[in-house]
Amino acid sequence: MALPFEQLRARLPKSAPANLAGKLVVTTSIAAMAGGIIYAAYALREPAPRIVGVVDGGKTAAPARQIAPVAATRPERPADAFTDRRALTATPGPSSPPPAAAAPPSSGFELPSAAAPAAQPAPVAAMVPVVAAPTPPAPPVTPASATPPPAAPAPRFAPHSGCGQANVSVTPRDAGIMGLRIDSACRAGEFMQLRYGGVDLIRKIGDSGVLFIDLDLFAGVGKAVDLVFHDGSRKAVPADAKDMDRVSKVALFWRSPINLDLHAFEYAAAYGEAGHRWTRIATDAASTIARAKEGQRGQGFLSTAADGTGTGLHMEVYTFVHADNEPTGSVALAIDYETRGDVPAGDVCGPGQLANIAYEFRVLSRDGQAAGGTGTIRSAPCGVPLTQAVRYQQAGLPTLRFRKP
Repeated sequence: MALPFEQLRARLPKSAPANLAGKLVVTTSIAAMAGGIIYAAYALREPAPRIVGVVDGGKTAAPARQIAPVAATRPERPADAFTDRRALTATPGPSSPPPAAAAPPSSGFELPSAAAPAAQPAPVAAMVPVVAAPTPPAPPVTPASATPPPAAPAPRFAPHSGCGQANVSVTPRDAGIMGLRIDSACRAGEFMQLRYGGVDLIRKIGDSGVLFIDLDLFAGVGKAVDLVFHDGSRKAVPADAKDMDRVSKVALFWRSPINLDLHAFEYAAAYGEAGHRWTRIATDAASTIARAKEGQRGQGFLSTAADGTGTGLHMEVYTFVHADNEPTGSVALAIDYETRGDVPAGDVCGPGQLANIAYEFRVLSRDGQAAGGTGTIRSAPCGVPLTQAVRYQQAGLPTLRFRKP
């Protein structure tokens, strides 16, 4: 509070200049006015509003309104906007967008949207709170000289336009097998589908544009073999093979990325004895047919083998070639979960993802009658050695039986 001039003059020593009292009065008056202005400004100041959520059951509800901090989002307003404080808090008008941030120097790369910095205008000096709508994040900044990334290469097996029909030739073979040759240079390296007997097999055309397939006719002749190429074109050929009236077939199918082995035990043979047929017994159609003729007893071999790798359905086929005067007999069939082995461990046992394996089977007799079914190889406990009867499961497949003519 400034003192009156007379009181201030009376308190000064007599040696003080005559005009000193007047100067002190003016100085103290100015200081008092400045203090009043500062006090009024701080009295009107309100803290920047915050976003407050409601916590309920461990989850934070969405805030009722979005209020950005003043220093970060408050836009510049005309001078007359500060004349009525009620207009700023009760009925806020649309805010002007903040000035755009200057583009950073060119770095040769496009900034991802997640890393793009939001525009930050300079703080307004006046300490009046402004309620503003939420500001959307700034779009990604692309330097003018940035070079766009190169386009992704075309897929390896993209369809070819104007490729035309593939050349397909069929060769009937012994033991119920049909040979297929597919020639199509413009489809080199592509995958294709072979549909026969209700199953779809995936095969890949060689880099030279040629594919050879020995198709086991487990469903018999008189059915179409439908070839479907990657560009959607199709070609159907009739199933044809030799000696279909002299063979019986059992086919095993599965999809899991594991190896199943189909085992055949001819004429009550035990594991490892003569008459035990599976993928590691090297034989073929010609030698099997020769043995059947010489011994006057039917013989079999694994005509199609698989190891669980590759794309699509996996298939193994056992073919039994009947002799003219063969005696009555039978062939027991079994499935070995070869990947699981003698002592299961890891994902192939217990609760593992590959502990239970689904499969299908088809049976074709020499008289053309066909049958089929499905089954599941159940999980085995981990770390417990399997008996031979458990490993080579015969209950999951039928037994081939034949009588003397």
